[in-house]
Amino acid sequence: MDNLEQTAGGWAADIIETAKATQGVEAVFQGDNTLIVAHSENQKLQVFNLEQYSAAPARIRRNINVVEVISFVDYWQRFATDRSEIHADLKARKFTAVIDAHAPDRPAWQEHTCALTCRTSTEWDTWHGSNGSAMNQVKFAEFIEANSIDIVTPSAADMKEIALTLEAKKKVNFSSGVRLDNGQIQLGYHETIEGSAGPKGELRIPEKFSLALRIFQGGEKYEVEAHLRYRINDGSLTFFYQIIRPERLLEDAFEQVKTQVRTGCQGAQIYAVG
Repeated sequence: MDNLEQTAGGWAADIIETAKATQGVEAVFQGDNTLIVAHSENQKLQVFNLEQYSAAPARIRRNINVVEVISFVDYWQRFATDRSEIHADLKARKFTAVIDAHAPDRPAWQEHTCALTCRTSTEWDTWHGSNGSAMNQVKFAEFIEANSIDIVTPSAADMKEIALTLEAKKKVNFSSGVRLDNGQIQLGYHETIEGSAGPKGELRIPEKFSLALRIFQGGEKYEVEAHLRYRINDGSLTFFYQIIRPERLLEDAFEQVKTQVRTGCQGAQIYAVG
């Protein structure tokens, strides 16, 4: 083993000299926060971290997670340096500020970060969660009633009236559907009376409807369009809706957050990752 030179001073000098004299220590090296001891008897090296005995840590080691853009910006403004950078991950819907990032001529530990995860809103989760799911007319009516506050066109009142009508038409057999020029669908049915076909009727429903939803928590509302679809099978009616290009809505909402981050974290270098 190569002997290690003693490069200690100050408070540690006496301890080192005593160790060398009494404990079979061959050599000692002390850096800023590291003590390396070489034992002569077993040729063993021991490494001690002295940082815990210092008045303050040598560097910040922290990974903080926030849920609001304003908190992310505030943290950046407080700790960022000229080498700090931000990573934008669309797939994870996440922004990560690396405070102690690498510089071209100065590698860094990258142990001080702040992450902002864009969480989807409750209303988006509700509508997106049932997107494309088939519902019988009663279940669909109940769903529309429960979430009518999010509906813009047709009006919430009109959609609730359609829902109530659907609930009332439990004992009917639906036979046909026709798309009208005004953008509605006309469903033909006849009532069932003691197992026989009774009076005929018509029910009109919108071909599509629009919602006002926040995509991310704390974000602005977006106009979300959905197509209303139906199926008639042996006289039974089922509904489902299809949100038009939901992935584009998520991308656009993420870009809006990126704009807020770029504005708040002025001068920040933002890298697209993922």
